[in-house]
Amino acid sequence: MQTFSQRIHGGIDFIGRRVFTLLLLSIVAALLTSGVEIAFSVLIQSFFVSLGILPETVAILPAWAPKDFSHSIIFLLAFTAARTVLQAFKALAQGLTLESFNAYVRSRILEWSLRRSSWDSARIVTLMNDRVTSTGHLMMALQNVTIQSFTAFAIFGYLLWTAPQMALLGVILLGSLGLLLKLFDRYISALGEQVAKLSSSFNSRFLAALRNVQFLRICRFEEREISAIRGNLDGYFRTNRSYLTVLGIKYAAPQFFGVLVVVAIAVAARQNHFLEGGVLLSFLYLFVRLSQSIAELASSTTIIRVYL
Repeated sequence: MQTFSQRIHGGIDFIGRRVFTLLLLSIVAALLTSGVEIAFSVLIQSFFVSLGILPETVAILPAWAPKDFSHSIIFLLAFTAARTVLQAFKALAQGLTLESFNAYVRSRILEWSLRRSSWDSARIVTLMNDRVTSTGHLMMALQNVTIQSFTAFAIFGYLLWTAPQMALLGVILLGSLGLLLKLFDRYISALGEQVAKLSSSFNSRFLAALRNVQFLRICRFEEREISAIRGNLDGYFRTNRSYLTVLGIKYAAPQFFGVLVVVAIAVAARQNHFLEGGVLLSFLYLFVRLSQSIAELASSTTIIRVYL
């Protein structure tokens, strides 16, 4: 029996130490981004107060927030730059995760295939290209799920601390979106299976045609075979097009629904006087960010369902 430590080390070895390190760094970047977003929501109040647009009486500013115009501009630009750097790093980490995982697994397939006494070229090509790329996208999607989960939980925790009634109302309204997303997931899972089958079918038939190209030319079957392979390729493209269409709708739905929820929260806060004007401004900004994280989560979970 393996100990827990041995299982952890075995799992790290399977996904690659570089990929595991990128995942840990991305989690740290996600937490830092959440902190920057929270600070940025406060600085928005500070900036409007310094402009005279927002009365100081309705803004709840911590001691570190500047109240004069020049300092509020400096703080706002500094935190914007920090957020830009963190977002760029997360995007870079995701790209490096994909390429690092692809290189790592391809090296293992290389060793496995060349040391075997017999092999199937169609299977090796499928493993080395389609399956490795699909698994790399799966790893990247899992990384994004982890990043967005940490970001969403951090922002929601802050919203729950500052305005529990409004935070719970917003999450309940967003939760109703899950029923709609489940309908998309069923269709996307079926499309994912079709994509995998069509990809393997295309590779197998194309390689079989290459191995028997002289026979096809002698029998004058090359045009018929080209037409059949193109049919497989066209089917693969059509299925992928349907997948991308549904994925785009699923990705956009939480953001559109999030705006509706923001409007509902603003109306409820105004009628019941739950939040002051400045706090409501910060709350709505962070809730939009929370909706974007949930949209990213929905998109990544869809990718996971397809590539599994």
